[in-house]
Amino acid sequence: MADLAIDDADGQLRLLLSGRLDASTVRDPWQRAVRAVKEARTPHVVVDAAGVDYCDGAGIAMLVDLQRQRAPGEVEVRNLKPRFEALLSHCRERGTLFSARSGPEAR
Repeated sequence: MADLAIDDADGQLRLLLSGRLDASTVRDPWQRAVRAVKEARTPHVVVDAAGVDYCDGAGIAMLVDLQRQRAPGEVEVRNLKPRFEALLSHCRERGTLFSARSGPEAR
């Protein structure tokens, strides 16, 4: 199960992800996170992934999509476990994750 907590204290939006980010669990947190990023009135958004225990391609797609909602550097993913960070970096660099039907509404 994936969980998303939203913290907008101190003038900064923090999205706190936890649990398993996989194809069967990511839809609701992804939709809520995209909505929060789009509606945020802060210039910088932090996605704290310290609580993520597992992350497959759908979870990585969610993180990449959140970063694409804003200008480069405005959405920062922090505390992702190294094995998932390597996959995220690879997908960001290559731009290989998305098709015309990507995003939470496609699932």
